Amino acid sequence: MVTERHELAVTFVVDTRSPTVTLSQPPAPSNDATPSFKGTASATTPVTIRIYEGDAAEGKRSLHRHCHWDGRRWSSGAANPALPSGKHTFTAVAIQESPLGNPAGRSDPVTFTVDTTPRP
Repeated sequence: MVTERHELAVTFVVDTRSPTVTLSQPPAPSNDATPSFKGTASATTPVTIRIYEGDAAEGKRSLHRHCHWDGRRWSSGAANPALPSGKHTFTAVAIQESPLGNPAGRSDPVTFTVDTTPRP
């Protein structure tokens, strides 16, 4: 008796990419100490917005907030707590963890100024 042997080819994809996440530029300058943010995201994990004091996405972080995500677009709602009063420059970045264990996706940073100084 002769047994026939069949090999079955299996095709699969290994995805090593980070999620793609964008962050829209908020209005600047602004007197709104509770700005909201929005953008897009490619993965199924939550998006987090990080706001740093200064003109770089590093150093002292003013706010870390999880955002509402609808499957493609995300929005943060108003910053809570409010950013410091007075005139300050901030830099925000949106981050989305990979559901596959790949490195997190990071948006390009956006820099904006909030000036709550009373006008004469």
